[in-house]
Amino acid sequence: MEEIFQKKTDEMDCQPGGPFVIQMLFKNPVELPEKEHMTDVMQRHIGTTECSCCDDNMVGFTALDHVVELEEGKKSYVSR
Repeated sequence: MEEIFQKKTDEMDCQPGGPFVIQMLFKNPVELPEKEHMTDVMQRHIGTTECSCCDDNMVGFTALDHVVELEEGKKSYVSR
């Protein structure tokens, strides 16, 4: 039987123009894939990326093809 795990969110979790977050939910602990493998998969789905942090608990990527222009200039967002 396939189980689906979901996290309850509220309106404050989604902000237009803000960073996007992917939180993987698993029933049991899993091994984190190699940084290079994650980078390859991210780039196939969202374009050019840069891994900004990678440790045993969290991985962060900057989506370089998804940049917002503000009055102060261009800004890229880090997704963690």
